[in-house]
Amino acid sequence: MAAPSAIGILWQLSDRIAVRPEVTLSRTSAESNQNDPIGSALVTTDDSYAVGVGIGALFYVGRWDSLRTYLVPRFAYTRSSTSAAINNNTILGPSTSESRASNYQTSGAFGGQYTFGRHFGLFGEAGVSYTRTNTSSSTSFTTTLTTFVNGAITQTTRVQTSGASTRANAISTRTAVGVILYF
Repeated sequence: MAAPSAIGILWQLSDRIAVRPEVTLSRTSAESNQNDPIGSALVTTDDSYAVGVGIGALFYVGRWDSLRTYLVPRFAYTRSSTSAAINNNTILGPSTSESRASNYQTSGAFGGQYTFGRHFGLFGEAGVSYTRTNTSSSTSFTTTLTTFVNGAITQTTRVQTSGASTRANAISTRTAVGVILYF
């Protein structure tokens, strides 16, 4: 278990090398209700999720009693999706937006793990990471036009959709701390 939040397995291949696969999951859902100045209700819903996997290879470089230091190169991939909807908007009508993102992260860190007993330990690491994010999004607005011509009321509904895609690169520090449970 680690922060940033992840659950993984530390698989000791030899006395000097270990592999640490990990998984991350998150889900968020929110709804808000608001009355606008015209008096109509505005309901907004947001839903998002993210699923990630990662793997790191620990190369142990030193040992002092129960403390072991290591170097860890790591790769992680996260896929996330967000959707939002606004209902009962009297100006534009209902609207929705969706976005999907893929994050690819490579990092390198120096860390240490301390074993307190046979079944419990802690670890901490610090290093740098490079992240590439690819995002695609789309937004849809529904507009309804009401006209009165020659004594007849006519309503016309139109859906407008726009989309975008972006790529971003980031270099940052990366830190992690966690608990190790030995079985």
